[in-house]
Amino acid sequence: MSDDARLVTRLLSIGGFVVMVLSAAILEKSLDDASTTGVAWSLLGLVTGALGVAVGVVVLGITLTQSRDEARR
Repeated sequence: MSDDARLVTRLLSIGGFVVMVLSAAILEKSLDDASTTGVAWSLLGLVTGALGVAVGVVVLGITLTQSRDEARR
């Protein structure tokens, strides 16, 4: 796996996880305050974070498959 692919995978996965954690904290606070805008933003953040993690996993899978195929040649 190339260094660039590792960096992208790490950034997407870690960044997505951080966004999800922050969004969960905002969601908890928004539910306590009954703020519909805060709830909407936090749910958007949770979805965005989950997508970031998912893309990171897909990139990792693709690069590992390519590395395996290159090693077999």
